[in-house]
Amino acid sequence: MVAKLKAIYRDGIFIPEVICDFPQNTLVELSIRPSRNFKTEVIDPNRRQQILKTLLQRLSQNIDNC
Repeated sequence: MVAKLKAIYRDGIFIPEVICDFPQNTLVELSIRPSRNFKTEVIDPNRRQQILKTLLQRLSQNIDNC
């Protein structure tokens, strides 16, 4: 099954705009494409390092919760 959904990213979680009819703990694959008005370029190396650190922490938490 393939479905195209829009979601809002908030506090490290993707929140779908519509209810998804999946059983709890269903593993899904996401392809992320920010909206056109979202600036994705971060030039400051310290900010880039902070973003990477936060991302790795959240990924680790997600793996621990599986």
